[in-house]
Amino acid sequence: MGPLQSPFVRITLYYVLLGLVVWGLVTVFPSIQEAFSGQRLVELAQRGGFGTGEAVGVTTESTRGPADSMLFTLFAVTGCLLLLVPVVWVYMVTRQQRGYD
Repeated sequence: MGPLQSPFVRITLYYVLLGLVVWGLVTVFPSIQEAFSGQRLVELAQRGGFGTGEAVGVTTESTRGPADSMLFTLFAVTGCLLLLVPVVWVYMVTRQQRGYD
């Protein structure tokens, strides 16, 4: 069994590669860094109603347009899927029988 056949090594290499890709994207496109900053949560908390059960509405003060919101949403969904891939790999390695339980 070679070193690349080990699930631990594969997952580690995957996360290192994913981290390098994200670092490269943030370096090339600095505006992506806003998606990692948590600034949107701070804005919602300062606006009031966040965590109190009150509705938090979208105001016209927002500097983001629909295209930016769509881009951040697409980025978040893609990131979630990329983080899910190793979970599927571990499931496939630990699951010996075919079919669903």
